[in-house]
Amino acid sequence: MGFAIFFVAIMNYVLVAIATMSRRAKSIGVHKCSGASAINIFSMFLFETGIVVLMSVIVALFIIFNTKDLIEDLLSVQLSSLFTLETLWVPMLIVFVLFIVAGVLPGRLFSRIPVTQVFRRYTDGKKGWKRSLLFVQFMGVSFVMGILLVSLMQYHHLINSDMGIRTPGLVEAETWMSPEEAENMVNDLRRQPMVENATRSMHGVLGEYWTRGLIDNSGKRIETLMYNPCDKNYAETMGITIIEGKDMQNEGDVLVNEEVVRLMKWTDGAVGKRLNDFDKAGTIVGVFRNVRNTSFLYKQFPVALVYSHNTSHTFDVRLKQPYDESLKKLNEYMEQVHSTKALEFIPIDTMLKEIYRNVYRFRNSVWIASTFILLIVVMGLIGYVNDETQRRSKEIAIRKVNGAEASTILRLLSRDILYVAVPSVLMGIVVSYFTGKAWLDQFAETIDMNALYFVGTALVIIALIVVCVVVRAWRIANENPVKSIKVE
Repeated sequence: MGFAIFFVAIMNYVLVAIATMSRRAKSIGVHKCSGASAINIFSMFLFETGIVVLMSVIVALFIIFNTKDLIEDLLSVQLSSLFTLETLWVPMLIVFVLFIVAGVLPGRLFSRIPVTQVFRRYTDGKKGWKRSLLFVQFMGVSFVMGILLVSLMQYHHLINSDMGIRTPGLVEAETWMSPEEAENMVNDLRRQPMVENATRSMHGVLGEYWTRGLIDNSGKRIETLMYNPCDKNYAETMGITIIEGKDMQNEGDVLVNEEVVRLMKWTDGAVGKRLNDFDKAGTIVGVFRNVRNTSFLYKQFPVALVYSHNTSHTFDVRLKQPYDESLKKLNEYMEQVHSTKALEFIPIDTMLKEIYRNVYRFRNSVWIASTFILLIVVMGLIGYVNDETQRRSKEIAIRKVNGAEASTILRLLSRDILYVAVPSVLMGIVVSYFTGKAWLDQFAETIDMNALYFVGTALVIIALIVVCVVVRAWRIANENPVKSIKVE
């Protein structure tokens, strides 16, 4: 994303500089008549670029230090560690490259303007240069917008997909105590007015549980089984749906998820069976819907819940509404009555967001990059349209004298832009599609990469480009043609 912003910004500056060529050609001719050489003109533009780069660095530093918390959250590092003596050469090199690229290209073009331009109007529009730069910018913005689409949809998918538990109102805390103390704690929690239900287990609902091999009937290990010893009302409290059999009642009763049934190939049902080579577990009494305890970042594991009286580490509470107020009251109660137990309940929704924090940061980074690139491209497009309308003002006036409507002029200018915009946007969108697919490979569960979403994004970008052209060209398209011809 950083490279995309950097590259598009350079191309935009060069585009704006070249777009002013027709207006500044006469002043360059005057300088040359006064004795300035091509090197003097080139140096003048390098100095001009240096001033602009210096001002941009100052503004950038101001923004960086005023958004310190946001940057540190996105990068997960202290801002001070980014600007050390060992790393300072990186931003300095970037600024130097920016200065060279943004200064050399326009400087060379301006230094080659002939001295005769002081006597006549400079008509070389450098259309090839400007269209090439526009092509790069349109491709860059469409690429970033495509990546933004993928990251937004994937984050929404991760956060809102069914985890197999009912997360609203579910909070959790962890500590170590004896089984007797844990049982008393759960009973006390159930008596509180803000609590709907409470349970205990050995492991938090999100994360890895104890593991052992899942052994098929031939004695072969087919997968890693995750199992969590818990209280008998665990499934009820967590909002886990039992789709076959019943809930746990007796010590050692087992609930297994759908993945266990699938891997064991129990087509006749799992109730009444036992897990092979698992002496601590008793008979399977029910099957529950798959729970994504390791989140959607990883594959679905086979999971077993085993009823045990000795669970004493994790406490889960189902709160009554309003959830935020109930959570506050619950933690205040724990601080007052059970301060020595160090139990602070945290919403499962908050834990889930923390698990997907890297995805959240990437999404926000793309949001920011998309905003800046879009602004840069719009500014470059506006500069291009202003230059084109000024350079072609006589042509437009003659067309209007010959009967052309304002809509015809707008279509003419829009068509010229679309010749560049359509292929560049399509290219950027295609690259973003395959880049997005590569990024999604890190997830076990991903969105459907429907090509129509990307086609829609491309159409929106093209429509935005056309709107910018129409808005900026509206005045010249409706202007009295006599005025333009008189100026000529």
